[in-house]
Amino acid sequence: MSHFTIALRRNFTKLFSRKTFFSFYNDYSLIRRNLSQVVNRSVTLLPNRVAPIYKDCTIPESIGRKVNCKHLQWSSPIKNVLIIKKPFDQQVSSAFAELVNFIHMAYPEISVIVEPNVAQEYPHLHLFTWNDIKELHAKADAIITLGGDGTILHTASLYAQTNIPPVLSFSMGTLGFLLPFSFSSFQKAFSQFYDSKSYVLRRMRLCLRSSSRNIKSPYYAMNELHVHRGLSPHMSVLEVYVNDEFLTEAISDGLIVATPTGSTAYSLSAGGPIVHPSINSLLLTPICPNSLSFRPALFPESFSITIKMSRKSRTRPQLSVDGKPLALLEVGQCIEVTHEKNTGIPCVIRNYDGDDWVNDINNLLRWNHPFHRKQ
Repeated sequence: MSHFTIALRRNFTKLFSRKTFFSFYNDYSLIRRNLSQVVNRSVTLLPNRVAPIYKDCTIPESIGRKVNCKHLQWSSPIKNVLIIKKPFDQQVSSAFAELVNFIHMAYPEISVIVEPNVAQEYPHLHLFTWNDIKELHAKADAIITLGGDGTILHTASLYAQTNIPPVLSFSMGTLGFLLPFSFSSFQKAFSQFYDSKSYVLRRMRLCLRSSSRNIKSPYYAMNELHVHRGLSPHMSVLEVYVNDEFLTEAISDGLIVATPTGSTAYSLSAGGPIVHPSINSLLLTPICPNSLSFRPALFPESFSITIKMSRKSRTRPQLSVDGKPLALLEVGQCIEVTHEKNTGIPCVIRNYDGDDWVNDINNLLRWNHPFHRKQ
C-alpha cells in the first residue's frame, strides 16, 4: 500500500469521524426544520377571521323563492381562504393547483390555507397550514371544497365544535347533493363570492350533548348521528325521549337522528323520508326495528330527542357522527340531540330561479323513475 493511499484513508476517516457525522446531521436537521417553517407557514401569521353578514333576501324570486336563504355580504374584503381537496385524485389535484394559482394571481391579498399534509405535498405554492385546529378556527374567512359530498362532510368535521365560515363547493366527486357549482365556472363563482353577490342556504346541523367524558360537548353533525349495535349479534335496546317525555323503547339494530341534508344519506337507506333542506327538522329513523310498526318520525326543530342506553341492552352500541365513530355508549348514558340557531353550515347556492334540490333527486336519486324493460 502506497504512502499516498494510507494518507488518504487517514484523512477520510478523520473527516467522517463519529463526532463530525453527528455535527453534520444536527446541522442538516436544523436546515430541514427551517425550510419546513418557510414552506409550511403557520396560520398564526395571518390576520384574524372576518365575520360575514347574512341579510334577508329582498327579492326571493330571483333565487327561485328559496326559503332559509340569506344574502352573503362581507364587512371587509376576505383575506384568508381555506381550501379542502379530495385526496388521491389526480383530477382534483390539477384543479387544486389551478385554483391556487388563480387566487394568487387575481387576488394577491388573499392567503390560502390548506391541511398540513396538503401543504407538504405542494411546497412551491406558498400555502399556510395549522398545528392546532383552534388556530384554523380563528383565521379562515371562507372555505372552498374540491371533491364530492364526502369532502364537505370532512370539512364540517373540522368545525364540529364551532361555527363554520361560508362554504363554496365545486363538484368533482361521485355524488353532488351539496355541490351546486361545476369547476369549469370557478372563476365566475369565486368572483361573485368575493364581491358579496352570493346567496347561502344555511344547512341545519344537529347539536349533540352528553354528560359522559368520552364525548366532547357540544358536537355538531351535518348529516346524522346514529347509534348502532356494531359487531354484536344482539339487537340494541334504546330508550327514546322527546322533550324529556318517554316516547318508546327501540329494539333494533340502532337509531338514526338526521338533518334534512342527511335525509338523502343513511336515513334514506334505512327507509326514512326525503326532506327538503329548507325545512329545519329532526328526523328519527329506526334501523331494522324488531317491530314493523316502528316507522320514521319527523319533529320540529325546537324539539329535543334524547337516546338513552337501556339496562336491558345486551350490547354496547357505537355512536357515530357523519360516518365517523365517536364513542361506545355505557349503560344509562344519554345522548341529547337538539338544533341551535345560527349553527348551520352556510352553503353558497347558485343565483338562478330553479331549485337544485329538485334536479338532484331526479338526476342523482332517479326518484320515482320507472324500470325500463328490455325489448
